[in-house]
Amino acid sequence: MKKVQRGKKGRKIGMQEFHDMLILARWARSFFQGSNFGSLQRALNREELEGINSETGQTRFFHELMDATLFNLNKVDRETFSRYDGNIVRHWQKITERRSNEEGRRMEMKYFQYLTFLVTELYLDRYFNQRESLLEELNQEAQKYNEEHPENMLTFTRTEGGQASVFSMDSLRKIAYWEATGAGKTLMLQVNLLQYLEYAEKAHALPDRIILLTPNEGLAKQHIREMQRSGLRAEWMSESELFKAQGTEAVYVVDSGKLISDNSTKKKGEKSFYAQSFEGKNLVLVDEGHHGSSNEDGEHRRTRELLCKDGFSFEYSATFGQAVAGEQASQMKEEYAKSILFDYSYRYFYEDGYGKESFILNLPDDGDEDQLFCYLCANLLAYYQQHYLYAKSPQAMARFLIAKPLCIFVGNKVNAEAADVPRVISFYADVMHRKKKVIDIIGDLVADNGILRTKKSNPLERRYVPLRGAGSRDDLSGYVAQSI
Repeated sequence: MKKVQRGKKGRKIGMQEFHDMLILARWARSFFQGSNFGSLQRALNREELEGINSETGQTRFFHELMDATLFNLNKVDRETFSRYDGNIVRHWQKITERRSNEEGRRMEMKYFQYLTFLVTELYLDRYFNQRESLLEELNQEAQKYNEEHPENMLTFTRTEGGQASVFSMDSLRKIAYWEATGAGKTLMLQVNLLQYLEYAEKAHALPDRIILLTPNEGLAKQHIREMQRSGLRAEWMSESELFKAQGTEAVYVVDSGKLISDNSTKKKGEKSFYAQSFEGKNLVLVDEGHHGSSNEDGEHRRTRELLCKDGFSFEYSATFGQAVAGEQASQMKEEYAKSILFDYSYRYFYEDGYGKESFILNLPDDGDEDQLFCYLCANLLAYYQQHYLYAKSPQAMARFLIAKPLCIFVGNKVNAEAADVPRVISFYADVMHRKKKVIDIIGDLVADNGILRTKKSNPLERRYVPLRGAGSRDDLSGYVAQSI
């Protein structure tokens, strides 16, 4: 008789705890010496390792992993690893050839993209060819985690023989990728699609159809464009073309808002259709996989489960951590602990030099119009400084594909009294007409004269050092006005 044993439910877990719980990612890291992402990050995050070795046809990442003995050849032999690498090269070249020609430069994989593809090769090879062994390896990894973390155990069943089982055959049919925004999920999704189809074809297990599920129509349109840029066929999915939407010749794209289930409280509209119509052995690619994590999004999750029920799914999101952080999200926490294969969430993205440098400055008293004007001038000056640096170093900007700076004001109200948007518009007009005041404020900001009154002595100290040699106060004022 099986006995179900559970960890503590309803307990809110921290972000680090959730990272530690990612059993599938732990399993993937076990194929590398040291079993930790940090050592791979330090070894592979080098621009000179991007690209293909012209003599061998293998990636430079492959050679580095071999030369530095970072890949565990006791678990996968060199010949198999070389085959995985060759598959990755072929799929990457297929989806980037047209893009590279359009952009006039060769698109190269970043190390974290390569690792994403490599662990996917490891997983799919076992899933299609050694599924029993894969299940056993994952349950061993889960049991090891439970022994190390008794306060936050994953739910498991214990058989009469005493064996603990966290994973089942069904749970193997879903893998997820925790990838920071900007890491290139669109291209990863396309390579993963080609990887899956290659293994499925060799195993005579091709899906009935391929469905790409997005949270909104705008993102669906974007995916169709990006698929076409990569030379892949993508079409809109609709109930009227149910029998056409079969096979693996095309990817059928739909936003989840158009799908409803039989027991939905939503009424069927002209553009909506029943998810049950497309049940089967589907391959489902889910962008923004965290959608459906709240009670309000429950219908999204139900329709997604109907599409995926008898098939296989890939999910992608930058915010899985936030989706499982609530006290009521214990089921989802376990679901993604068992399905996230690769973790390149924002903390790793930021460590690699990407992401945002945020600076938040709160206005102590928004009724003080003089201080408000100074704050907005400081914002405008920071915007001009970015333009100044952008124009000063065009080669560096081009090398890192940095776009022309953009300034955005986000307002809360438009029509109400003292609304944000009209105040900002009035500020722009004031800048053009109150030249002397603007000149004085800019001069004080650049000189670190501390004209903003906050608890800190000068929250903008040394923020405008690059502008100190850019011209006089009058010159800067003119340049700033021109940037509006």
